[in-house]
Amino acid sequence: KSYSTYTDVKNILQRWLKRKNYKTLIPVSFTSKLAREYADYLLSERQYSGKTFNHMIGILKTFFNMMVERELISDNPFKRIKKVPQDIGKNHAFTWEEKTALIKLLKERNRWLYYFVSFMYHGFIRRNELIQLRISDIKTESNTIVIRSEVSKNRKQEGISITEGLKEVICEMRLDRYPSDWYIFGIGLNPGPRKYAKGDSITIIHKEFLKELNIPPEKTLYSWKHTGVCDYFNLIKDPYALMRQLRHHDLTMTMIYLKSLGLTPNDQIINARLYYS
Repeated sequence: KSYSTYTDVKNILQRWLKRKNYKTLIPVSFTSKLAREYADYLLSERQYSGKTFNHMIGILKTFFNMMVERELISDNPFKRIKKVPQDIGKNHAFTWEEKTALIKLLKERNRWLYYFVSFMYHGFIRRNELIQLRISDIKTESNTIVIRSEVSKNRKQEGISITEGLKEVICEMRLDRYPSDWYIFGIGLNPGPRKYAKGDSITIIHKEFLKELNIPPEKTLYSWKHTGVCDYFNLIKDPYALMRQLRHHDLTMTMIYLKSLGLTPNDQIINARLYYS
């Protein structure tokens, strides 16, 4: 997925350079002025949101930092491009009614997809990480699931806790019947020796259930993760515990994520009573 993202970022820049007739531009000739022009193009002509813009510029800064390290250029032309404000609140969780109806439908019609979204809901595990997990990654003796470095998005090995709700799901799956080196969600989302090839197809299958229940299109497969975060936060009210389960390395990241879900009301202020005359 990262390779695909980097390729898209490269292609958009490449097409812009060709349009500007810079067909044979060498890295050292890509100036800060050009970087500023390109940033303006992304915001004005392509009308990217703050989040998308910041993400793309961040990747380009990384590309050009690599050129600096290899002494192909002396200065990163994108280093002076500042982040722009990002919209908060674009992560969408399911309502209680939507969640209940979806669970009922998935249990009846696609049991292994129900198991799959249960891992997302309780473990906050990303789709592309889930399809790479093996049965041996579940450590029942320590109530943890190991997210190996080659599986993790940030390339760091970490563990998440198996909650009581997820423990019930794992018991129901009877994974002890299969070889430990099999993928938990292999071909067909069933345990197997072959990895699920395309995560996008899981999203497409899940989308059909959303359509059947007339759930708004802004809610997606990833809404299970958002819904789990909402439900656990409302239960434990501890952002630090969520930070560890989310595998964030900074509480600030967790607070930004919670804010995007509307989960940071100041309860102490809400419940305080002050009188004035």
